[in-house]
Amino acid sequence: MYTIKEIAKVQNVTLKDLALQIDMAPNTLSRIINGENTTVETLQRLASALNVEVRDLFVSNGTHGVIEHKGKTYRINSLKELKILAVKLK
Repeated sequence: MYTIKEIAKVQNVTLKDLALQIDMAPNTLSRIINGENTTVETLQRLASALNVEVRDLFVSNGTHGVIEHKGKTYRINSLKELKILAVKLK
């Protein structure tokens, strides 16, 4: 589960404005927020636009995120796993 929605709300950024800022259709951003697979590059663009680290886009209460990179899907269950994956994908 992503916390993009919550971070944007705190920063007074609408999801529509966020999507347009990163050159994405608002409905695509909505699908990502609702758990659709996305790419590492998209997460990096979102994090940059929100001025946070990619790891901050994930809930840390035991829920998971899904990242797609070069056609392969990775399920992230913790910050530790995200860090390991980030090193692996470099």
